[in-house]
Amino acid sequence: MTEEFTIDLKAYNGIGEVRIYTLLGQLQKIVPIQDKKQIVSVSDLSKEVYIVQVNNGEISFSQKLIKN
Repeated sequence: MTEEFTIDLKAYNGIGEVRIYTLLGQLQKIVPIQDKKQIVSVSDLSKEVYIVQVNNGEISFSQKLIKN
């Protein structure tokens, strides 16, 4: 079982971060974006549903993540 996912940004400007929140809004993890393709490990997170928020200063989006 893989415990990571990849963020693939077409427009990477050298800044940005991935934030992972619980559904209750509690921040669980911040990962700095260091390249157009950023691998994010979730091995340290418990089995739960999360919201992944990606922001690089130009674009921002959120996605649901289910870890089971």
